Amino acid sequence: MTAQHEIVDALQEKVARVIEVARRSSEENAALQRQVQMLSETVKEKDLEIAALQERFQRLKLARALAGTDESARDARQQIGKIVREIDKCISLLNR
Repeated sequence: MTAQHEIVDALQEKVARVIEVARRSSEENAALQRQVQMLSETVKEKDLEIAALQERFQRLKLARALAGTDESARDARQQIGKIVREIDKCISLLNR
């Protein structure tokens, strides 16, 4: 074989390896993109679950405060005051 044929053969092998590496990288990238999408959806679901649980906790806290002792009554008044302030903020935003 001549030197030119050897160079061409070596070049063809290197190009084939580069193409194979690019193909594998593309497949790995697609798999990682699917995993990112799946994890993003899981995070969104967990965020919604956390928000629902926080809301439930606040309602339970208020219910317990309304049903309890003098200290609980003070907590209930604070909770009600907080809710009223939130409602006032919402009303003021609607009036803009």
